[in-house]
Amino acid sequence: MKTTSHRATRRYVYAVIGIAGICTLISGITNTTVNPLRATPVPWESQALEPYRGDTKQLRTVKAGILRESDWKVAMVGSSRVANALDPLLPQWGRKDVVNLGVNAGFLQESTAIARYFLAHEPAEILLIGVDPGDMTSRVDTRPMFDFETSPFAHDFNMDDELRYIFGVSTFDSSRKTLVAASKKIPAEFDGSGMRRKPKIHKGSQVKFIGTAIVAKIELETADAGGPERAFNEDKVTKLRELLEDARRRNCRTIVFFQSNHALMHAEAKHIGTSVVPFEKERRALVSMVADVNSQTSGGPGVELWDFCNYHLLNCEPIPLDDPEKGRLKDWNDLGHFSPEMGTQMLAMMLGWTQPRPEWSEIGVKLDAANLEDYLATVRTGYQRYMTQDGARDVAWKEDLKAKAAAKAAR
Repeated sequence: MKTTSHRATRRYVYAVIGIAGICTLISGITNTTVNPLRATPVPWESQALEPYRGDTKQLRTVKAGILRESDWKVAMVGSSRVANALDPLLPQWGRKDVVNLGVNAGFLQESTAIARYFLAHEPAEILLIGVDPGDMTSRVDTRPMFDFETSPFAHDFNMDDELRYIFGVSTFDSSRKTLVAASKKIPAEFDGSGMRRKPKIHKGSQVKFIGTAIVAKIELETADAGGPERAFNEDKVTKLRELLEDARRRNCRTIVFFQSNHALMHAEAKHIGTSVVPFEKERRALVSMVADVNSQTSGGPGVELWDFCNYHLLNCEPIPLDDPEKGRLKDWNDLGHFSPEMGTQMLAMMLGWTQPRPEWSEIGVKLDAANLEDYLATVRTGYQRYMTQDGARDVAWKEDLKAKAAAKAAR
């Protein structure tokens, strides 16, 4: 009786192990064939699924996977502003080794890590890295909010994560989603060059969305002890400087650009009649950092700095308050995300291409110590003009939203 019981137990254990092994094998074959995260490029992956792979819920892993798929020599890094508007496939590039590594809410702790991964693993020739206005002084760390810590950007090689890409249940679920998308002919949000090809259009009223975003931003800045007077986030500043030094030592042409925002995003009525220049401290720090890196670090071409956060009329487009339900901004999806057409103009200016929109030639300035003071004076004048003339109605609308939000919070 005892022997029979032991045999039955062994058969049960063998059956469980066998079933687990078969499931693991099926999972591994499926995940590598579908390659939903682009993290396991293998000879047998299905080319027919190429337009459909790339789970946006694990975008950091997907972007690292894109880097693994090919030898890229040019990379654009930054937040969703980069991901949405800077196109690696523009004919102006004249090359096919350009990749977009922008990720949603990719602030400096992430952006610098992503850029360093590119520098270390690719034959890097050009790096463009966007800095979001306000990020250098913000305490917000976006790494725990998404899949950064489980992506290759967080650590060059981790066996647990590498096995997850092949056998993981979460990866298998991503494979399932990819197969469903393929069956319905629904392309992935991001293509194989890392560019967002499905425009992120906010459904419903754009005016209502912008209003909600303004209130949310106020709440975030309150939690972040925000404001232009706050101290620098030394961790972010240090990481950016170390990245620029590393890039120069590696002979990689590096362009830092201060990203464009719609003028209303940071406009404050309390600044009317003052000499305030939004983000003056950050601009001065960037100019100083770039100058120091270029003078103290030997290597390739000097780091370049461009600033697109100003009060050019393109950045001051009126909010469609007269048509709050159906009205839409022409060149902005919201106050923080400019159109790909603007992105192309920015690239043309930074890289010396023929400008597709020469009438927009003043949306950005190549910035250094020689022209900093004149530029700040221009920004200061533009800020006052916007608040008292071009954007006076919109600023009043924003102030009303702020007052209502403050009253609601006080109840």
